Amino acid sequence: MLKVTGLRWLLPSVSGFFTALPVVFAPLAQSAILRRAVGGRTWIAVLLAVIGILLLSWPKPEAAARNTIALLPPLPYLGELLTVAAALIFTAEIISVHHFGQQSDPVRLTLVMMITTSILSLALAIAMGSRTLFNARVFSGLIHDSEAAWTMITLVVISSVLALHLMNTFQPRVSPAIASVIYCTEPLFSTIFSLLFATEKLAGSTVLGGVAVTASVLVVASMSTPKSQDAG
Repeated sequence: MLKVTGLRWLLPSVSGFFTALPVVFAPLAQSAILRRAVGGRTWIAVLLAVIGILLLSWPKPEAAARNTIALLPPLPYLGELLTVAAALIFTAEIISVHHFGQQSDPVRLTLVMMITTSILSLALAIAMGSRTLFNARVFSGLIHDSEAAWTMITLVVISSVLALHLMNTFQPRVSPAIASVIYCTEPLFSTIFSLLFATEKLAGSTVLGGVAVTASVLVVASMSTPKSQDAG
């Protein structure tokens, strides 16, 4: 919710940068909280990822396109602050999934996380917009709007349930630091989709950023096992 709200005032590529901040937060948390060392090659991958996401999100007025929807925030840097808060929460999720996912059943873990998130989101939605959101006219409009229904199904099934299940199944097999580097492909894909939907235009820094992020993932992919990843 924090990230989606922040997108009202940020370009997708900039949002992708702040969303990818766990690439810095997670290695620090791994070292400080889990007492698990982060190897030199992993830090190289982190550095490449940071360079990549900086280039992807570097201010570029020429990137504005016909479908740009970023607005002027009511408070300075409000979009950035909300998205950084979301990144901190996601870092906690990475650490928790690594810790509890070692012994937990991925399906059960996904179910518990989805139920908890749904309840909290519903409660927050009711508290913030019950008068405007929860009424017959709005529900009727959503039901009869095929585009809204398709978007909701896609977000729930693919972006939430499937993505969370894959995360709970495979992330515990690598260290939190390595997982955070791999998750840095999100700003790369957010920029690609932003270009495809004409939300922004391609810039030279975008290409360089994509290359750097891809290189960071290739660095961690070249390390065969979690042990070698941490020691590399």
